[in-house]
Amino acid sequence: MLISEIINELITETGGDTSNTDLAALWLIFLKGAFRRLPVNVRHRSIVATYTDTLSAGNNSLSLQSNFVGLRNNEVYRVNGNYRLPISVLPPSEFNKFYRDASGTPSYCRVIDKTLYFEISAIEDYSIFYEYFKDVSDGLASTDTFFGTTELLESIKDMAKFTHYHDYEEDESKGSTHMGLARDQLDKIDAQYMDETFGGHVDDE
Repeated sequence: MLISEIINELITETGGDTSNTDLAALWLIFLKGAFRRLPVNVRHRSIVATYTDTLSAGNNSLSLQSNFVGLRNNEVYRVNGNYRLPISVLPPSEFNKFYRDASGTPSYCRVIDKTLYFEISAIEDYSIFYEYFKDVSDGLASTDTFFGTTELLESIKDMAKFTHYHDYEEDESKGSTHMGLARDQLDKIDAQYMDETFGGHVDDE
């Protein structure tokens, strides 16, 4: 389904005129906001990407992808032939205990904004692999095709309607209703993702 078709549905469902190009442009902005919120509210395979980059010798940091939002499962790996060796992703307080001015094979890392920092500088070039949740709103156009499931689409539409009613129509009640519907559906999608990924079992940290 084209983004333009989704916009027409949203305009019709909210009592608007689909021939109004200014209104369509406004709904595209609302949709971009909804897409931008996705990685914060739900885990779904359609917003997961993988990447392998090179940590060059002498460096202790690596720029993440421009559409990076967060690490999937909080995991980073060093690639060695056919093997992926885990590099522990630590919170700042733990990472700082290991951070030092030295060279070697990194064992720990942390994420700050869109940069991955390691506790030591690489003694040689290393291939670093990670899976991440991506921002799918960047460059979204009305001519693009929607990439997800029907359930995800309905959630996105409800988030867009939240912005329409809350910010544009200034109807907080209707806005809150649609955000509630979106959250309920996103919770179900997230639970399904966890079940498919971990078999429904998640260890408490």
